[in-house]
Amino acid sequence: MRRAPEDMRDADGGLTDEAQDAIDDQILAEHVLCEWEGLTDNGEPIPYSLDLAREWVGYSLFWSAVRVSMQHVTREARSAVESLAKNSQAPSGKKPKAA
Repeated sequence: MRRAPEDMRDADGGLTDEAQDAIDDQILAEHVLCEWEGLTDNGEPIPYSLDLAREWVGYSLFWSAVRVSMQHVTREARSAVESLAKNSQAPSGKKPKAA
């Protein structure tokens, strides 16, 4: 964000909504969707390509589906972390001391 040019910033110095959307789209296409699996066209697998990912993030329905999937993964990860935290507590209810 520090490297964002002034024309991408609002009066308070924060990113404009359009600039944030562009950054979100770039992160989604380049990092979140890389090596996707399970996408098909008439039963044929669609291999990941950066160009196709960039195109698809522009479609609101696709973006919404990915966002719902990311929220699901986040909830599952949060639940796993909470379970691990509970399981790491000593029988007295106190967390074990680090060695």
